[in-house]
Amino acid sequence: MKEETRAALQREFSRWEGSTASPVPHQEIQAAETALGVSFAEDYREFLREFGGAVIRGTSILGLRQPPLMPDEPASVIDQSMLFRSELPDPYDKIVVISVDDAGNPIGFVPPDPAIVTFDHNFGGRYHLASSFGEYLAHLMSTSDA
Repeated sequence: MKEETRAALQREFSRWEGSTASPVPHQEIQAAETALGVSFAEDYREFLREFGGAVIRGTSILGLRQPPLMPDEPASVIDQSMLFRSELPDPYDKIVVISVDDAGNPIGFVPPDPAIVTFDHNFGGRYHLASSFGEYLAHLMSTSDA
């Protein structure tokens, strides 16, 4: 993750108490990767190690911990990924779901490709959102209301 993205996130999180969960140790991240049968992109691993999960300007970013500001959201990237894997067509059998949009569509990446995509249930297709998790975070920080 780029340093400017990290700094912007830290500024944002300092404004909203409860917007981040708690850091996740390396062993727990490895266990999640094993449970999902994938390797996370390094920028997503960094996010988990530092924040655990978060709410960024109204968008829930799933991790391995649940921030206080999102008590009604799914708690785990593992649970959401497994749920959507059972519903989506075969090319998405390894999707890592990092968020769910307002229409209930999964947002995530399909390793080894680090690109962040959403699969739209209404038209049955994929939209490219960002080239990486870090780029997706930077996009959220630059386009969402402050």
